[in-house]
Amino acid sequence: MTDKAPWILGMLVVALILGLAAAGYQRYGDERQVIRDLRRNELKTIAALKAEEITRWRMERLRRAQLDSSGMFRTLTLSWMGRPDDVGVRAALLARLSLVRETYGYRNVIIARPDGTLMLSADPGITTVHPRALWLVERAAAQREAVLGELFRRTTSNELSLNVAAPILDEQNRPVAVVLIRMDPEALLFPLIRSWPNASPSAETMMVLRDGAEALVLSPVRHRDDPPMTIRFPLTDTNVVAVQAALGRFGGFEGIDYRGVEVLAEIRPVADSNWVLVAKLDRDEICVELRDRGWMTLVVVVLVLQLLAAVGQMVNGARKLARKLPPPAP
Repeated sequence: MTDKAPWILGMLVVALILGLAAAGYQRYGDERQVIRDLRRNELKTIAALKAEEITRWRMERLRRAQLDSSGMFRTLTLSWMGRPDDVGVRAALLARLSLVRETYGYRNVIIARPDGTLMLSADPGITTVHPRALWLVERAAAQREAVLGELFRRTTSNELSLNVAAPILDEQNRPVAVVLIRMDPEALLFPLIRSWPNASPSAETMMVLRDGAEALVLSPVRHRDDPPMTIRFPLTDTNVVAVQAALGRFGGFEGIDYRGVEVLAEIRPVADSNWVLVAKLDRDEICVELRDRGWMTLVVVVLVLQLLAAVGQMVNGARKLARKLPPPAP
């Protein structure tokens, strides 16, 4: 029985080592799933909150334009239309346009007729309504409510603009004019899209739109210097996250981004618009976090093995010492 003791002890040590290795591998797999689930839930939460924020931003622009068109703008515009030669009323209306422009940081505020003919502009350099805004003016007049347009780039100045229009109604509820507000999305919208609630080397949110047979990235991106509305992908590149967004696939998705980098993404529509929000995170960032936790697990396993080895040496030393001692007296 004594001769078998080292063999039994060795088998126990091997079993413990194998058990520890299996437990470590199982823990690594569990950690991997926990991290992936955590990041997916984080992306899902951020995308939902961001989409709601942008929806509220759009609603606020519409509400603000509607208030402007039904307040002092309406009073002064109707007065000026009734007395077109009254210089004082015209000056008061122009002052009101300029005040709203400066207060809210708009590029310009215009009063136009329902057919798009410009009546008065806070920017004296503007004498006509931009062709991309004509349909917005006509639609606001026809629907008798505020309408938010689409992002577009002006060919003359290369400026990116976003317009909102609201009708001015007379006493018979007829549209007699339209307030047209031109905003700078770089200052008023894109900071909201770009913000991220916690520190991350790769995470970002961006806005996507389907433009014919292509997916168009509307907003600036974090990892490249391309101007907004210049990154495009054909809708046939279905492994690209932006294409999936443009095709109307919502929820979680794993694919590649505009850099060709593998990412985890959450895709959400922006209510009452054709904008789609994408929140994404590089898979490599998850791998780094997983690798760090894997090293921690390995360190724990190695320390336990060293402890077992030390215990084994103590037991073996005790056995050898016991053999050297004289047998007890009868």
